[in-house]
Amino acid sequence: MARSKRPGTATLGSRGTDVASVDPVKSDLTSFVVNYLFSNSPSLFFNLFNLSIPHAITPYVSRAIRTVYERSRDRPERIQSLLADLIAAPDPLWYQVKLEAQEALRVEPQSGPTLYSNILAQPDLLTAVVEHVANIVASPTSGFRFVMEPTAAKNLFMKELTPSDLHAISADIIATATRSPSSGDALTATLFNPGIHALVSYRLSHRLWLQGRKGVAHLIQSRVSSAFACDIHPGARIGSGTYLAAGNGVVIGETAVVKDDVTILQGVTLGGTGKVRGDRHPKIGNGVILQDGCAVLGNIEVSDGAVVMAKSIVLKPVEDFTRVSGVPAKVKSHR
Repeated sequence: MARSKRPGTATLGSRGTDVASVDPVKSDLTSFVVNYLFSNSPSLFFNLFNLSIPHAITPYVSRAIRTVYERSRDRPERIQSLLADLIAAPDPLWYQVKLEAQEALRVEPQSGPTLYSNILAQPDLLTAVVEHVANIVASPTSGFRFVMEPTAAKNLFMKELTPSDLHAISADIIATATRSPSSGDALTATLFNPGIHALVSYRLSHRLWLQGRKGVAHLIQSRVSSAFACDIHPGARIGSGTYLAAGNGVVIGETAVVKDDVTILQGVTLGGTGKVRGDRHPKIGNGVILQDGCAVLGNIEVSDGAVVMAKSIVLKPVEDFTRVSGVPAKVKSHR
């Protein structure tokens, strides 16, 4: 039976890029995939890959697509079919996570139980992430389990997290997969990166905090601190596309604001000076990089695109696209 044409896609040679003409050895397959998707369905490209986030504009294209292509060099219709499925997928990131799981299973069959239970048997990305994180948060060794079983914890996540939280979680996973040298792909970020797990838990605690359910919000914060060595106050506001490296030693205070596309490495502190009450924590702009062990103290602004170097202590506002270093931090250069 002939394969029917999907809405929003093109057959070979009708418009856009010809799949059969691409050699991954001689060209950048990621650029090709992006161009192909844009040529054949620009509206879907923007809606599905940019996730409506103004700063995290780099689309995620899985290395598994290259793997499938190189394994099917003599079958250009295979990559055509894969990209058509990618365009038609309700959630292209989830489609690629499952593709990565299938490739991982092909390489290491013994990983089957983990991949099936955590990824391949799950209906969508949010359910997969929540199921995994809820089991960690409500593990037998945590005091949280005496309050709520893993199933109840999962139900709480699913009930309270909003569509905007799903967008943020998706962008966080993409940020981790593309910025972390050790993660490398969205599957690894989803299953094994404690920064992702801490952020997902934070997003639930923040929702509860906004509802006035501060007791449960603090309980989740406490469990996250114990499980991931990462202390994010439920009242803090964190944007989308956050790369929280390992989470170890990170402290983010109650009135801190972290905008979109921010990188936070281990040991970072966004704290107060201890001299004032009320709005007393830093405001971090879009695209800021906070390197290992740095501290930003007080209600000061680190503006868009700035870099705070490792071990620095920032006590004064930082201008756009400047690089600061030292104790106290001073401007060293501009990006």
